[in-house]
Amino acid sequence: MALQIPIAVNSIEFNNRLKRIKVIKKFESPSTELNICLDQFEKFCIHNYILSCSSFDNYNYDLPLSRSRLIKSWFCSLYIIVTSIIFALIAYYDETNLYIMFGAPVHNLKNRRELSMFALLCFMTAASRILVLILEHNKKLAFIAIIKSLKSMLRGKLMSSNIIKLTFFTKVFKRVFINAFYGNQLAFSLFLVGQTIIIYYYQYSFSFTFIVGILFYSIGIWLLLSTYIFGIAIHLLITFYIQLRFKQVERRIEKSKSDQALKYAHREHNEICLILEENNYFLSKMMLILYFITSITIDFQLYLASHPENLLFGISYGFFAFGTSTILFGLTSISASMSKSAHSPYKRLNAIMIKRPIKIEDKLNMLNLIERLGGPDIATYCLHLFSLNMFEFHLLVINLIKNFLLIVDLFENKKIKLQN
Repeated sequence: MALQIPIAVNSIEFNNRLKRIKVIKKFESPSTELNICLDQFEKFCIHNYILSCSSFDNYNYDLPLSRSRLIKSWFCSLYIIVTSIIFALIAYYDETNLYIMFGAPVHNLKNRRELSMFALLCFMTAASRILVLILEHNKKLAFIAIIKSLKSMLRGKLMSSNIIKLTFFTKVFKRVFINAFYGNQLAFSLFLVGQTIIIYYYQYSFSFTFIVGILFYSIGIWLLLSTYIFGIAIHLLITFYIQLRFKQVERRIEKSKSDQALKYAHREHNEICLILEENNYFLSKMMLILYFITSITIDFQLYLASHPENLLFGISYGFFAFGTSTILFGLTSISASMSKSAHSPYKRLNAIMIKRPIKIEDKLNMLNLIERLGGPDIATYCLHLFSLNMFEFHLLVINLIKNFLLIVDLFENKKIKLQN
């Protein structure tokens, strides 16, 4: 019996410790899951050679780059450029010999318009990858500092409720877009294999170059899709994080009962604006590519969906148009929402200035913040041409509809002239 007492005591202590561990894990689960998602995103960027550095830490500490990784990263961009040129040549000449030479098993589908659109997408992807590599060389990728801050003990200076929101956001993105990435890759590879089998079975000028083409174009689509996932993830992560920070400032101003709290909110707003300015150097150039080339791609996809060669192609391009437009509208709307959050304390600060007695020094600081909130848009910019706010979001929708009607009119008039 004497030997059982310590065992009983130890079992009770063990159960209490287990309960405490469960409570701690439950409390820390959002930030831990966020770290896991961010680590997986880092591996995704590194393994797909979007960045030439071997890790984000190497970039932060300015360690020398591996020559092999640098060559592979630039080779991936060159690979996509070559793919774009091949698609453009095939679409322009539309000759069977070119399909056979470049191993593209799609000459039986009469798809010049589709290949033109793929050439445009590949060009945009290559431009995006080259832009990232140049900015990495110039140490202008400020989003890596945000990721490092989110993984640190400070958690990017976010409150626990906002950490939970950001964690949920990243988990949803990982499940939806990563599954879509592998699904689209598999679908395209199966499409090429199916086309090769059909051409061989029905003897549509079969060549063994098509077998090599399956591997070549599958790798090209892999690089294209991985670049898209990277661009979408970075834009959403940065914009949503900054929006949460601005909402924290708004909440602090609303609940502030002292001049010291207003001072802290003012300093935090300045800090967030500096973070946004640093990230705008990268985001503004990415949004230029997305805003103009993707909008043209959506219009062409809508035209191909409404004027298909067959029903299957019409459904496919309708699906692609819906997915691409959802992504573009999502990126633009979250940028507009972030701009709205940045300017939201304007009315509250004016009310505080009127109703609350404030020291002269603090009043001057508040006037400085009020002038900024009432001035130019605090937002993501499209290469310093315009800011992405709610007005630009509605203007984007109108321009997409207008350009679609112009494209329909252009191709219909061309058909009438050819018939005459």
